[in-house]
Amino acid sequence: MPMTTVNVELDFHSAGQGLFATGELFLVPANKRAVFRWVYDCGSSAGRKDALKGSIDDYANRLDRDGEDVIDLVVISHFDRDHVNGLIDLLDRVRIRTLLLPLLSISTRIAVLLAEGDDADSNLASLLFEPASFLASNSRDGRGVAQIVLIPPSSGSSEGDPAGFDGGGAPSDDGVTYPIDPRSSEIIAANGLESNAEIEMRVAAERGVIRVMNCWEFVPYNDASVPSLEPGLSSQIELTAEKFKSTTDKQVRASLLIELKKIYENTYPTGEMRNRISLFVYGGPTSTWLKVNRFRETIVEQRSYSYSEIRRYTELALACGSDAVIYTGDGYLDTMESIRSLREYFGAHRMDRLCVFQVMHHGSKNNWFPGLADELSPAVSVFSSDPSHHHGHPHAEVLRDFWEFNSLQVDRKRCVKVFLYFEH
Repeated sequence: MPMTTVNVELDFHSAGQGLFATGELFLVPANKRAVFRWVYDCGSSAGRKDALKGSIDDYANRLDRDGEDVIDLVVISHFDRDHVNGLIDLLDRVRIRTLLLPLLSISTRIAVLLAEGDDADSNLASLLFEPASFLASNSRDGRGVAQIVLIPPSSGSSEGDPAGFDGGGAPSDDGVTYPIDPRSSEIIAANGLESNAEIEMRVAAERGVIRVMNCWEFVPYNDASVPSLEPGLSSQIELTAEKFKSTTDKQVRASLLIELKKIYENTYPTGEMRNRISLFVYGGPTSTWLKVNRFRETIVEQRSYSYSEIRRYTELALACGSDAVIYTGDGYLDTMESIRSLREYFGAHRMDRLCVFQVMHHGSKNNWFPGLADELSPAVSVFSSDPSHHHGHPHAEVLRDFWEFNSLQVDRKRCVKVFLYFEH
């Protein structure tokens, strides 16, 4: 029986103080072109998007050369500018089959808008409250988003595996399975959202797993642990937020936003609510492939950009036997409880395969727990940040923690590429 090799290429592109990560799945010798492509986050700090824009153009130009213009899956971890403000630039160049977003309540979306300091009629407000309509209005030349899948808050304490690890629904024509909650319409309506004629919006099944070609899986984990509100305050916020959602009058919306801002500021800092939101994603081989895996090799390259020339900076050939990636966005792993929840949700059989770990929030010590690197033990740890930015990421104590785990810096001039190989 002919042997099939799965090649996975993971790229962490130059984005400055932001994140733009992509991946491609190849089946060899059956397919010379990628059978599945994905993007995780696409943003950079306002005013310093030149590195990100260049990376998006380089990525799209490479797709053009291959005669391709489709990305199968785009994940936005949360709605901070430095993770989402390149999405429209990406849409100018490609078509997106599925966009994954965290499912947030109306009050949480208001908190995000306030924390970012955006106006009621801003692009961010439109993406938060009318994502389907906003993305449809920004689609040109046949490009756009085919469907939006919302990921509900995840529980890391329930027993067993996330649904779909050994099943979870019939695959679509392209061999991809998206387990969908049968109550999607009701959940979407209850959260003040709606589909439109051009973009379908659905809600993922709780603990659902996305499976690709029966050999690779994505496990989303929506860590949306925001501070709880007192019932009276929650009702007040929800009522005002509903008024905000139900009107398109800019002056009315601006007035309501001011009212909501006062409520939040009198309760707790807006950042406290906004910053707990982040959609983690695990990617790795399915159990079927792991059982018959005969060969593994991991190669890591760090490259630096010099004008139009790309120079290889370092190359690591790792005999690590691991072949999975975890993307974290700006997530928090700042307590043993949060680390345990993540471990329990993904399961030991996945966590033990961790090869590449994108360090949370550009390496901020506020999102980190001392000893986290030892707890996870990745083969490679990636920091995507701009060390010259005023935040000073990555922070020295986080960098020291991951130093023995092949820590690599991605910034305005450097990128990282990882090659994973395994056979069936």
